[in-house]
Amino acid sequence: MRIDQGNIQMMLMRTHTILWIVAMLIAVFSAKPAFSQHDHSSHGGHGSMGHAQMDMPPHGGVLKDAGKYRVEMTVDLVMMQDRLAFYIFKGNMKPLSGKDVTGSITFLNPDGTSTTTPLVSRGGNHFVAQLENTEPFSCTVEFVVKGKPVSAVFSHKGLGHGHADVYTCPMHPDIQSDGPGKCPKCGMFLEKAH
Repeated sequence: MRIDQGNIQMMLMRTHTILWIVAMLIAVFSAKPAFSQHDHSSHGGHGSMGHAQMDMPPHGGVLKDAGKYRVEMTVDLVMMQDRLAFYIFKGNMKPLSGKDVTGSITFLNPDGTSTTTPLVSRGGNHFVAQLENTEPFSCTVEFVVKGKPVSAVFSHKGLGHGHADVYTCPMHPDIQSDGPGKCPKCGMFLEKAH
């Protein structure tokens, strides 16, 4: 059997690829979930909701309780439109049908005044709001569900002075969060963007 330079390079490339795949598999299967050492006794447990539902907002945002509902806010300050997105869920984290649901957002201004605008439905449980600048903000989001108001209060550090850290998924850069966590699409740990 004759071995030439091309065959050796081909075998080395295959060996390198196989070793890389094995190393990635070992890394994935040996990683512990961030919540595996979590102690429920310090805060009375999570009741009937599991960790994935409590800790992992489906869109990588911030999740807040709103009565018997839950509201998730995502912020994308790079976008020129629809910088704020809100998703409303039933308490069991099933998306609430946007049918017969309306919403509004009230921004608390630094001078003590407030500005209220309607949320725009983007279908299903997805609503958006416009944000004129990238400064820190606080807001109250109110939905009217079956004639009853439910609300949640959110805040964001904005960009600029003391800007918020942005964490993103290496495989899904569209997933962004203002804190560490896991990607809702693939489960990889979010990394601090530079």
